[in-house]
Formats: sequence, structure tokens, C-alpha cells
Amino acid sequence: MGLQGATVIVRGLATGDIKDDNILTVLKSELLVGVSNGLIFGILCGSVIALTANTLLQSSPLLGMVVGMGIFLAVSIASLIGSSAPVFF
Repeated sequence: MGLQGATVIVRGLATGDIKDDNILTVLKSELLVGVSNGLIFGILCGSVIALTANTLLQSSPLLGMVVGMGIFLAVSIASLIGSSAPVFF
């Protein structure tokens, strides 16, 4: 997700599609996409792990919540850093 955001921002800056007046709008939309993807993937993976944790992993279903939260945070932070780094540099 971070690489996708960086690519979109760099391409927009290079082609002139992104200017000073719309940079915040583009950053917000990239961040929204990253957070949405993180939420979707986190819920899906966390649910699968929570449902199978007892039988396959001999572990607590709480593991699913931890993995889901980790995926959500990783994808969201990667999107934030990937989208904002080209603007700062």
C-alpha cells in the first residue's frame, strides 16, 4: 500500500496533476484508501484466524484480533508514510 501511494503521488507531481491547491485532497484520498484496505484485510484475516485458532493452532481466538489489528495498523501506516514521503521530500 505504501508503494502504491508513493507511485500515485510521484506520478501526479511529475505530470502536474497534483498542485499545491489539491495536494491535501489527494493525500486524504490515498490515506482513506489505505485505511479502508487495512480494515478490510484486517477483519478478513483476523476473522479467519479467530475461527480456526482453537482447532488448527491450539491457541486462543484472541490471536485473530491481534493479527487483524496488526494488519490494519501495518497497512494504514504504510499508506500514510508512502503517500506523504514524496510530498515532504
